[in-house]
Amino acid sequence: MAKTDAQDYRAKMSMFGLMAFRNSNKPVGVGQRYRSCHANFLGRTGDVWVVEDLFTASDAMPYAKLAAEADPSLSKTLSIAALIDRRRFLPA
Repeated sequence: MAKTDAQDYRAKMSMFGLMAFRNSNKPVGVGQRYRSCHANFLGRTGDVWVVEDLFTASDAMPYAKLAAEADPSLSKTLSIAALIDRRRFLPA
């Protein structure tokens, strides 16, 4: 059975994420803080997010659970590849 374009794209992105994570010389750790580079949907810029947990999901991609420093009730989960992408986040 041939792969669809979406499956092929997901496979490539999964490999990119794993390579970025493995090749990163600055590992991500619990308690580290990251500042977003872009405005959020409310127009605020530079929200600071704190790494609460690290895990590997069923897709074999490493992920980080983040909580907003200003309001810990706000949380999100990102792939490590997205978190170490300096176009999206900078260490705070």
